[in-house]
Formats: sequence, structure tokens, C-alpha cells
Amino acid sequence: MRALDQALEKKLPVVVNTAYQYAEGSLSLGEVSKLSTAAIGITKDEVTFYMLPGYMTPESYYVIDEAALGTLLNRLGILIVTN
Repeated sequence: MRALDQALEKKLPVVVNTAYQYAEGSLSLGEVSKLSTAAIGITKDEVTFYMLPGYMTPESYYVIDEAALGTLLNRLGILIVTN
């Protein structure tokens, strides 16, 4: 939670920029910036973390249990649309 405390303080732009440099995803930097701006003012009491359901392989890869993930997303009210 310490990293969350720091991210929610004045260091949010630095955290977002650093995370963007080292993470892969389909969001543009502009989209990430808009999302991070919307996060300003959120307190740690308003943030909930969930563990993705799955397991670690002997090679240290995390394999997501897609059926359990679907159940979790459904419980959270998140609709996933696939092409």
C-alpha cells in the first residue's frame, strides 16, 4: 500500500509516466494521461485490489484461469466485448 500512498500523493504524474514506459498495453499515453487525471483526488480507501485468478507454472509464468476471471468480471459488473 506504500506505493499506492505515494502514487496518490503529488507524484501521480511521475508514477504514470514511469509505468507507461515499462508496461505493455494498448492505451496511448494520451489515454493514460486522461485516466490518471481522473484519478487525482482518489484516496486509498476508495481503491480495491483484486487478484487475477490463476496459477504459477514451474517456469514462473502466471496463467490466468479464464473461466474464473469471467466469473470475477461478471461479479464486478464488467462486460468484456471481444471481436
